[in-house]
Amino acid sequence: MIETRLMHYFLAIAREQNITKAAESLHVTQSTLSKQMMDLERQLGKKLFIRGRRKVTLTEEGEYFRSRAQEVMEIVNSTEEVFHTSNHVLGGHISIGCGETIAMDTIAKMLGNFHEQYSEVKFHIHSGDADTVLERLDKGLIDMGLLLGPMRQEKYDYLNIHKKDVYGLLMPKDCELAKRRVSISTS
Repeated sequence: MIETRLMHYFLAIAREQNITKAAESLHVTQSTLSKQMMDLERQLGKKLFIRGRRKVTLTEEGEYFRSRAQEVMEIVNSTEEVFHTSNHVLGGHISIGCGETIAMDTIAKMLGNFHEQYSEVKFHIHSGDADTVLERLDKGLIDMGLLLGPMRQEKYDYLNIHKKDVYGLLMPKDCELAKRRVSISTS
């Protein structure tokens, strides 16, 4: 079983792209960090890094491991937050996955009003398409999702917020298409 400490170390190297800088940020020696990562690669049976003179890059397996390690660390951190939150004050973290939509204006106002009343509650917004939001919801990485269009509702509790997005087409004034008259159906 992979220790979360190793995931934390791995993510620091992926972020810094340099083992020495990652070691400094983690307050461990470079040799300790290098050994830990070699042990991790041996444990997984895959090479995670391409080690250059000044830069470390991730292999394809390293990129995959980074995405999974980030997900695991998000779950670990949110779980720890639940246990560290005081029982006397409503607080904690709520993660919301959403696409970029006009409905976010309404949601942002609602979250702002809620936060005024419960200032210890922190909101985290994750942007993505419908598939990404549903995947994060299914994995427990977000608490709720805001999606447009028809939904597979049998799997989730949901609330219809009755908002529609407005789309536009922008182009330079001197574009040939901009000179044409077009009638658009709004059905």
